[in-house]
Order: sequence, then structure tokens, then C-alpha cells
Amino acid sequence: MLTAALARPPASATPWARSVPALVELLLVAAAIAALWPQFERLAQLGAGRDQRFLDRGIAVAGLPDVVLPALCDAVGAAAEKRVAEALCGSRAASSARASTALPSALAHAVAQASAAFERPLRAAEERALSLRVQAESGGAEVREQADAIAAIESDIAPFRQRFRIASGDDDGPQPLRCSARWLDAAFAARSGGDADAVARATTARANGVLLLGAALDGRSATAGLASEALLPAPLRAASCRGGSESLAATAALMADARQSLANSRKNEAMRALVASAGVQWAAAMALGYAFLVWSRRPPALALAFSAVLAAWAGAAWLARVPWPLGAGHDIAFARGDMAWTSAPGPFVLALLAAAVASTAVALARRAPAARPAAIAQSMSSRIGYPGFVLATGLGALILLDLSLGGHAGNRYLALYHQGHLWLAMLTLSLLLFARRSVSRAFAGLLSVGGEAVQRASRRFGAASIALLIVLAAATAVLAFGLALAHLRQLTSELGRV
Repeated sequence: MLTAALARPPASATPWARSVPALVELLLVAAAIAALWPQFERLAQLGAGRDQRFLDRGIAVAGLPDVVLPALCDAVGAAAEKRVAEALCGSRAASSARASTALPSALAHAVAQASAAFERPLRAAEERALSLRVQAESGGAEVREQADAIAAIESDIAPFRQRFRIASGDDDGPQPLRCSARWLDAAFAARSGGDADAVARATTARANGVLLLGAALDGRSATAGLASEALLPAPLRAASCRGGSESLAATAALMADARQSLANSRKNEAMRALVASAGVQWAAAMALGYAFLVWSRRPPALALAFSAVLAAWAGAAWLARVPWPLGAGHDIAFARGDMAWTSAPGPFVLALLAAAVASTAVALARRAPAARPAAIAQSMSSRIGYPGFVLATGLGALILLDLSLGGHAGNRYLALYHQGHLWLAMLTLSLLLFARRSVSRAFAGLLSVGGEAVQRASRRFGAASIALLIVLAAATAVLAFGLALAHLRQLTSELGRV
């Protein structure tokens, strides 16, 4: 009764009395934000999380090549074995015109770039350690401080070399990658002698090697299994560097490790920024959603409202560097490429802005009706609905942030994933606020048609049979939904995507 009274004041009420429900709603929204804000500030003090989990340790690999396999599929996919081409290229292999007689330049460039990505940070660390030794010997600084800094750098160098199989004093990158590249270079340099069948087998073996080395550079997990069964060029004669399936498998493993460490470094950077600004982001999102809620009660042109919603939430995503919530895999596409404000917007931000521009054009192109009836102010059925939504989302965000900061290490990026889910939910809610009349009419029509169809079917086949059919359909849908999410570690993230 109280809710209904707040939502619909009597028509005879004074203007001040009619504004009371809106004022109560505003105060409740502000109270919900004020009640939870200190908790966000308390969690922000944890910084990098328990055990400093969001700090990058050791030497980071940077500058790895982009995915190279699609270009190699176009170059040599038609010459490779069918099972190798289908597993790695899919339909791209069919677009290849002929086999390459030389090592594709895209592969050679990717190998050189990958080697440099491992060499560069290692060389920089060693040069830094050497510089500190020189300073310590010259007496230019405190010897103990310099010794500690040198020991810290050397403690990072040894695990880095061991992890990526880079021998001490070797500046040519990981040994498996170097062996695979030398082995494939030798295969293309060798002449293909013998009859036509021997030449064809050599061509197929080289194409397989190119695709598998490209897959290894991309960190594809299928590389090891395919390399063990595929036709490949003969190994090198050198005992320490023979190439072949073992080198390809080792290259794929270390490249996957390096790419994952790079992805985790980007996530750690984003998590540190999120922890520091989670309260501001949540409060701003709730305030923006409330502004659209109030605006939707005096509805403007639908296309104009949609353009404003799309543009506003695209800007919010760019400012907060929100991750795209519907991406596949472990990597994340952010709304802003880097932390710097000058970095380019992400593809989904540009898509939202393009949709906003198109919606604005539609709104401007439409002619206004000659005699448009006065807009009727409408409100939700309850003035406490949105404040309750604010409270619920705030509590959820706090729980997820706390789990990421101090929970199991496997859940450390949970708050980052759901930052994107909350953004998508607010974008969807804002759109539905303006479209709710059209949506409600569509649902009403659908329910009317469905009810009439069920009624006719009940008269023809019996109410019990139709009821059983509906129960079976609902159970099947629930079962299919459960099986689709079975064996998923991050169940909540998958539910967010759904």
C-alpha cells in the first residue's frame, strides 16, 4: 500500500506532494550508494590483493607476434595434409592456390619477432645488473643496496632462462624455437630430388612444417598431437638441435606459456586499476542508469533515446576501460587498448558509437507528426525498485571484488569479468527502459496468441496431455541449459554471458 501510494499520488495533490515520490526515490538511491561506498574504499586499501597476486613478478615477455597461422593457411594450406590443414585452417586451406617454394615471409618475420621478444627483456635485465655492478665498484652508491638490487635481478634471470629454455649466454631466443626454425630453413633449402611422388611428399612435408610451426608460434595446444602424426621433413643431423615434432611441441608449449603470461599481465594491470576505482565506477554506473530511468518516464523519440543510451554507455566503457563481456577464451578485449588516455577505443566501443550515430540520423530524418499528443508521464510501479537494484548490484560487486582480492587464486579475475557483465546489464536495462512499452505490447500479444493456441489444443487433445507436454518442454529446456554449462570452472561468468 505504501509503495502504491508513493508511485501514484492523487490527482488533487499539490505540485509539492506530487514530487514527494520522486524525491523519496532519489534519496533512497543516494542512501544505497552512501551505505556501500565505505566498503569499496576499504577493499581498495588491499591494493594488489592477498599475497600481492596482481603484481607482475619476474621478467615479462613483451612484443610477441600477432597470430600468424591464418596467413600461412592462405600461403601453403592447400599443399599440406588434409587432416593437418583441416585441424589448423578449417575452410581457409581451400583458398590456397599453390604451394610455396620458399619459407613464407610471414613465418620468418614472426620467428624473428618472437625471438626478439624473449631476448629484449633478458638483455635489458642483464645490462641493468651489469650497470649496478659498475656503480657498486666505483663507490657511487651504497654497496648493500646495489648488492640487493643485483641479487633481485639475477634471481629473476635464472628462472626466466629455465622457464623458456634459453641457455646461459645465449641471445638467440628459446632453444626449441631456434631449432624448429633452423630445421624448417634446412628443409626449404634442400633440393627435392627423385620421382614425382618423392617431390610431392617433400612439398607436403614442408607445408605441414610451416603450418605446425605457425600453430606453435600462436600457442595452439593441438600442435603436439598433429606433429607426432604428420608427415614432416627429416630432422637435422645435429644432436643438440634436430627439429621435428619434439621441437614443435616444445615451441608450442613455451609460446602458450609466454602468451598466457602476457595476457595475465594485462589482466593484473586492469585489476589494479579496478580495485582502486571500483567504488567510483559502480556509483557512476548506478547514477547514469538512474538518469535514464527518470528520463524514460517522460519518453522522447525512441531513436533519439537509443542514440543517447548507446553513446553514454560507450563513453562509460571507454573511461572505465571495461572488458568486452562476451569474448571467448582467456584473453580480454578492453574498451581502451592501453591504460593511456590516448589509446584507441576498442572495436565494440566504436560499434556502439556507430550505432548511436545511425540512431541519431534516423531520429532526425523522421518528420514530427502534425499534432503530437502530450506525453503522459509514467513511472515504474514501485519507487523502491531501482534503489533495491542499486543495493543488490553494489553488494554483488563487493562480494566479487572480495573474492578476487582474497579468495582462491583461480578466481582472482572474477571481478574483472563481471565488470563487463555489469556494464552490459546496465546498457541493456537503459535500452529496455525506453522500449518497455513496445516490449510489453509484444509480450502481451505473444501471450494472447499462445494462450489461445493452448486453449484450442486443450479442447482438441485434452488438458492433461497439453499440461504434460508443457512440463516436458520446460524440463527439456532446463536440462539443456544445465548440460551446456556443465564442467565449467567459472560458472558465474558463463551465467553472466547467458
